[in-house]
Formats: sequence, C-alpha cells, structure tokens
Amino acid sequence: MSRLVFREARPEDDARLTRLIALPMPGNLSLSFAREPSYLQACAHCGPPRRVLTALEGDKVVALTSFFLREYWWDGQPRQVWTLSDFRALPKRAGYGITGQGWKALRELLEDKPAMLSVVQDNTRALALFSKPRPGWPSLHPIADLRTNLTPLLPLPSWSSKRYKTRRLSPEEIVNALGRDPRPLQPLIETKDFGTTIACDFWGVFQDERLLGFAGLHDQSRHRQVRIHSYTGWYKKLHRLGRALHLPLLPEPGSDIALRTTSLLHCPDPSAWQALRATLCKEARSQKAAFLVWCRAGPNPTNLSFAYRSRLYQILWEGEKSLPALAKSGSDPLSFEVAWL
Repeated sequence: MSRLVFREARPEDDARLTRLIALPMPGNLSLSFAREPSYLQACAHCGPPRRVLTALEGDKVVALTSFFLREYWWDGQPRQVWTLSDFRALPKRAGYGITGQGWKALRELLEDKPAMLSVVQDNTRALALFSKPRPGWPSLHPIADLRTNLTPLLPLPSWSSKRYKTRRLSPEEIVNALGRDPRPLQPLIETKDFGTTIACDFWGVFQDERLLGFAGLHDQSRHRQVRIHSYTGWYKKLHRLGRALHLPLLPEPGSDIALRTTSLLHCPDPSAWQALRATLCKEARSQKAAFLVWCRAGPNPTNLSFAYRSRLYQILWEGEKSLPALAKSGSDPLSFEVAWL
C-alpha cells in the first residue's frame, strides 16, 4: 500500500474528486450530493470560495475535505472562523489512520483561527469517528443543535395572508436589516458580496411597512445535484405508503431531486414566518423545485418537513481555548447558512 500524501487539490484531481464527493451519505434518508460537472468549480461558485484538502495513495484520491473562511458575529464582535464540510473517503480507506493524519495536515492550513463543523445525528460513522478523544486529534465542543428541513413542494393551493405582505428586497435592504440585529454566527455581509459569494433573490415579510423577517432563495442546481440513494426507518414506511396510495409522498430511490435553499433566514415571529415561507415555497415551486431546504437552530414553526438533525461543533485543538459560548438552542435566533455547506 502506498504512503498517504496530503496536499491541497489541483486541477488534475478534479475528475476523481467529483466522483468521490458523489458517494451517498449514511442515514435513514440517504442522499448523495453530486457536483457535476466539476467539484472544484462548485467550490468556487457556491457560497464563499473554499479550499480542498486531498489524501492520495500514489495517484489515487482516497479522501477529501473542504473548508472556507468567513467573518461572523460571535459574542458581539466579528471573528474569522473556518467552516469544514465535505468529509469523504473511499469505503475501504475510511478509518482512524487516514483521519488522524488528515487532522494533522488540516491543522497546518487553518492558520490558528477557530474552526467549526456540523455532524448529522444519523451519521453514526462520523459521530463515532469524531466523538472519541485520541492523541493528536481535536475535540468537539458543541455550539448548537440544528435542524435542516426539506419541505416538499406539493401541488397544493397557495396560502395567502391579508395581515402580512411579502416582496423582493434589495441588497441594501438586506445589509441594513442584518446590521440592526446581528445574531450569533451571522456572516458579515456587504453589498459587494451580492452576485459573487451571495447569488440569490431575497424576500421580506412586512406588516404596516415594518420588516419582520427575510430570507434568500438560492438555485444551486448548476453546480450541485442531490439524489435519493435509499430509505430506512420511517422514511421507508412512508415511501411504501405513498406507493400503495399512488401518491408522490417521496421520490423513488435513485432519482434526482430539484432543490432550492434559503440563506440568511431570520423571521422570529411564527405567523410572519408562515407568510414568508408560503412565498418562498411558491417561488421555488415556480422554478420546478421539488423541495425547499432551510435551517434553523432549536424548534421550528413549520408543518410537513423531513428533518436532518445535526449538531454544530467548534473544533478544539490541544491547548486551544473555546470561543465564548453562544446562546442555547431555541433561546435566541442563531444564524447558520445551510446553503453554503
């Protein structure tokens, strides 16, 4: 077996990275997140540009992870924090050795700045791999419990509200709204970011001309594709029920699903959120999407959604101090950008 070599990805690695990233993720709702035609192009165009660390045996790519640096509000002040995602390894090479060497290689690239990652609760392999302390490995410090929601865009009558009005927002309106109420883990956004690291339509919900909430709507299908791999648990039962009733409750395994994702979602009023969500669903449905994906910390005022529950962690290396604690999940709105992961 060749010696493992860790280095940042190069253009000649792209085809192998694109195949590796498409491996299905474990869980009761098992999805694969493809990046056709190019993983590296997706890393450059979907959200903040990210760097990619690869593990190679000879000329074979056997593992990867990606990471990007962004400035967030944390404890009332801006801090540069890395976000890690896209952990993948060939099944025959996933193990403690490659992970331990990978952490060592990754630490040298993080420039002594704080870093965080999220782990889906159904991903028992990742939880077991990251949760047990080992020499030279970082520990995981919990930040918040998250819930990523996949809301089916069923062909139902559109819900409308006479109490609330919704309309598109300009970048200037979004920047002003964010500046009035910085939330924990809210990214620092400027108008120059729109059309580059932020490319989407923004919608706001109003009552008597007062802005009560807002969210962005992303179409990432040019660089990201999602495929249903398999169902287990209650998802499998729901899929069987849909088949028996001849209703499209869940897509067939092996099928691609069209998504739209939200960003900068902030709407603490449950009633106003229902009006805003109805507009987002209507717009996403008009774009031929099958699901709307959105993420909130703690409890969510919603109806039918399939939820990926996860936990957000800060990665703590030996001798490193944790950042000041954030508010407990559900007690304060926490901004977290599922659209960028």
